[in-house]
Amino acid sequence: MVSKPVYRMGCMWVAVALALPAPVVAQPAAPATADDQVKKVEALAAEAQAKYAEGKYQDAIRLYLQAHQLVAEPAILYNVAVIYDQQVRDPEIATEYYRRYIMDPGADPEAVTKATQRIQELRAQREAAAAVAASAPASRPAPAPASTAEATPNAGADARSGSDGGLSTTRLAVGWGLVGLGAALGVAGGIFGGLAEDDEHAFTDSGDIVEKRDLRDRGQQRALAADIFFGGAGAAVVAGVVVLLTGERGGRDGAPRAGVTPTPGGAQATFDFRF
Repeated sequence: MVSKPVYRMGCMWVAVALALPAPVVAQPAAPATADDQVKKVEALAAEAQAKYAEGKYQDAIRLYLQAHQLVAEPAILYNVAVIYDQQVRDPEIATEYYRRYIMDPGADPEAVTKATQRIQELRAQREAAAAVAASAPASRPAPAPASTAEATPNAGADARSGSDGGLSTTRLAVGWGLVGLGAALGVAGGIFGGLAEDDEHAFTDSGDIVEKRDLRDRGQQRALAADIFFGGAGAAVVAGVVVLLTGERGGRDGAPRAGVTPTPGGAQATFDFRF
């Protein structure tokens, strides 16, 4: 059944047809001394209704929030929550506006009950999705050629002087090169991690819901980039250290091998050394 949360200001009713709980009937309008302000709010609400009918939901939300800044009518918060819930499909922001509506002293008791129920439903949906994702078997990536730094005997191995455990110049260069690469990736990961943390603080402090959504998306992207850089850094450093420590022990049959293979979650380091 389609219900219509409504916003009332003065003698004007603005209804938004949404498939959610029962209507919200706003409390009486602002005093007569604020007639001009009331007219502005009515105009903004009417324009928001028109944008909603055109399917321009973000514009409708923006106009409703402008009206709410002029007159803190709780029904506006309910309408915004419903649009985010049913049309924009953003359960996190919808939940935030449902909670703001519930906390408003002028909220309609019946609508408060329905908003509370909807918050619980959205939470249950998120928990169910997380459980499904956690129980799904991890997909194994298709075999990919490994980017390896192999330790193989060189043509002059039999002719070199000194013990069999010495490090060649090439091996030193490869080992330290991997360590340096790991350090650089770690620095990049730290930079992206710091930027993600800044976005998280800005998300918490921001009062603009559209800005909060952008900050959340950008922060998640930067956090993912930081994880990838940190994973690559760890793999490169470990590979470099192993190359430096193992040397060329064991001759042609016992040559150590170290490799780094990209994976969906970062990188996988593999080492092969036979005594």
